Amino acid sequence: MSGPPGLDAKTGIILSPPNLPGWDMIPLASMVEEHFQLPVKVDNDANVAAVAEAILGAGSGCESVYYLTVSTGVGGGFVINGKVFQGANGYAGEVGNMIVVPNGIKHPALNAGALETLASGTAMGVAGKAKGIHGGAEAVFREAKALNKVAQTIVDEALEYLAIAIANLTHAINPEVFVVGGGVMNSEEQVLLPLRGKVKEYVYPGLKESVNIIPAKLGSNSGVIGAGFII
Repeated sequence: MSGPPGLDAKTGIILSPPNLPGWDMIPLASMVEEHFQLPVKVDNDANVAAVAEAILGAGSGCESVYYLTVSTGVGGGFVINGKVFQGANGYAGEVGNMIVVPNGIKHPALNAGALETLASGTAMGVAGKAKGIHGGAEAVFREAKALNKVAQTIVDEALEYLAIAIANLTHAINPEVFVVGGGVMNSEEQVLLPLRGKVKEYVYPGLKESVNIIPAKLGSNSGVIGAGFII
């Protein structure tokens, strides 16, 4: 499930997630509580994965962890001392809607030029298809690894936008570590190394060597593991 505006984690109500048509104002937490007679909390996938990575995964031992997931969409969660920082209205960490290109690509549920519209797996797949590369982001990465210049340009542009977002987050919240996961973040050499280099171009000189960007460890299990920690 995507993050807000689809979910109010504080009340456990599903609001109106753009990728789940018809799930409008559903009191999911109270419904499940009534059925099982157990306390229930609801949160989005990025937040629970962030908790898992912060406590048992790549961010273990760190006081502050920002988890960034790049797959079909782009999501994030900010964990401080093992707890998700929700913000005043539950929107903290929602990096997917961060504007990285003013007046950029439009999206029905996001800002024009939002990170998710430019750097998600979906966005890369669309860009690839427009250039004759079919098969989604996976095909784009495969072609880029095979030295296809068009595919490499698509990858480079997506990493540029991700670097801008990470630099903005660094200056705003300065977490001890960024943990990156999701299907697009599939290669240390192809993704993480160039991403780290690009981030250094956008942060204060004093931060260039201290911005720590590492791969997630728990893979597809992170959501299930993290859900167990939010009660």
